[in-house]
Amino acid sequence: MKKELSLISNFLDAWDTDCAPAKETRRHAAARAGSTRITLMWRAWQQGKEDHSPQCRKPAIKVTDAWVATVSKRRRRLVELFLQQILGYGWGEVHEEAERLEHVVSDTFIERLDTLLNHPDKDPHGEAIPDAQGFRTAEDDVCLAEAGVGEYTIRRVTGGEPRFLAYLEKAKLVPGKKFVLLEKAPFQGPLKVLVSGIRTANYIGLEAAKRIYVSQAQSQKKKLRN
Repeated sequence: MKKELSLISNFLDAWDTDCAPAKETRRHAAARAGSTRITLMWRAWQQGKEDHSPQCRKPAIKVTDAWVATVSKRRRRLVELFLQQILGYGWGEVHEEAERLEHVVSDTFIERLDTLLNHPDKDPHGEAIPDAQGFRTAEDDVCLAEAGVGEYTIRRVTGGEPRFLAYLEKAKLVPGKKFVLLEKAPFQGPLKVLVSGIRTANYIGLEAAKRIYVSQAQSQKKKLRN
């Protein structure tokens, strides 16, 4: 699966080669710009400063809001997965707890979590976890509200409200679960789905469907190609 470059690419493009140590290529800089670079920029943002790397002789690079968001997602989603897999939290409980913890745990703690969890690429809700270099896996998923009738697998769920997640868990609409979208009522009506392992079909509202992202089943992809 392809990986897309996050905001660190903008940082490296802005970081002139004269600013790098002698004989260091941009590729080497990218390889070196892992957790250390994330740590420096994260701390710089927290302190309301710019990135003042000691080896850099050029004007400081500003830490963008988008980059901070990428780093924050990595911290929060790793903590969420730790809470679920190691401490036994329900997937509807992890979001609010992780939002509190992500701002108080150290960078070392985050990197050790990453190692402990074997460098995961998805959080409990199926959302991508950026790696130490700021990369994340690209998905070819589609919003369920926009999907046509057919077979699908749930890839991710957006939003962390406990009541909404509890509703999805009760309906077995969780990441990794396969289901068939049987019909879609007109005029923004509900969707009729049949979840794998459940005999009776269920209905979900359009608003709920807008927060569920799915991918087509392999069998359906083959039919479309033929």
